[in-house]
Amino acid sequence: MANYESQIEMLKGGVAERAVQIEELQKKMNKMEDDVFHEFCIEIGVENIRAYEQEHVKQQEENDRKRLEFENQKTRLAIQLDFSRGQLEKEMNRFSKLTETMLIDEGEVAKLKKEEERVLLVVNEAMTELHQFKNLLILKKSEASEAQHQVEEVRKKLLTINREIGKMQKEIISIETSLEQKRLERHNLLLECKVQDLEINLLLGSFDDISEVELGTEVEGTQDTADIYARERDMQIDYSSLEDDLKVLDSDKEISIHLSKLQEQAASKENILIKTVAPNLRALEKLQHVRDKFQDSVDGKCEHIILL
Repeated sequence: MANYESQIEMLKGGVAERAVQIEELQKKMNKMEDDVFHEFCIEIGVENIRAYEQEHVKQQEENDRKRLEFENQKTRLAIQLDFSRGQLEKEMNRFSKLTETMLIDEGEVAKLKKEEERVLLVVNEAMTELHQFKNLLILKKSEASEAQHQVEEVRKKLLTINREIGKMQKEIISIETSLEQKRLERHNLLLECKVQDLEINLLLGSFDDISEVELGTEVEGTQDTADIYARERDMQIDYSSLEDDLKVLDSDKEISIHLSKLQEQAASKENILIKTVAPNLRALEKLQHVRDKFQDSVDGKCEHIILL
């Protein structure tokens, strides 16, 4: 744009210079004509060359010659003036083209400015969206972190629950093992009572339901064993004949202590009987028979207590 303005100023300067030259040429022509005929007119005492021609025909040829020279010079000046006008016209055309080009460039500049404004608007919108996406990304990262924290908490709780379940399973296995042991002990006690033909009153069931198979401590949970335990579970023993002090016994330790006391009492009575009565074979046999019945009675009561 500054280059175009500089060229326009140069063209304007050229046009003004040409106009000045033309004006100077015209002045030169007028001056030359005056100069040429001024002295002549003064010398002959005429106002101008026409008066001289009227009065002095003889000098016509000289005047014509000088006029011809003047015309030739005028023609040269006219040609020079036409050339200058042609140059001026070319400069004016060039100036017009430059002006037109400048207007076109100004239009392009205006279009570029509009395009720049549009691009800046798009960039601003893109920056706004980018900022929104960054905020959304921060939010999603925060949500993901919170979700991860919750997952870790759930995982810890699940691990704790699994540990508790494992602990409970071990306890269940221990309880089932203990129950299995108790079922085995109950079966063997019932079987011993059946074999020894001990008098045990039953509220439900019969001694025929007791299988005459002695189960070991490591018997697998087969279907036959399960059937044996199922039949014996339905048997209900009548404990009403037990003494009150025996009914209150709960643990195996209490039963064992009470059994030891009964055995000590039986042994004490046996010693007293041996010391007070003269021993003979028949009396000893009778004593042994009484001892066996007493032991059976004691064992029966203890087994009643254990089955309870």
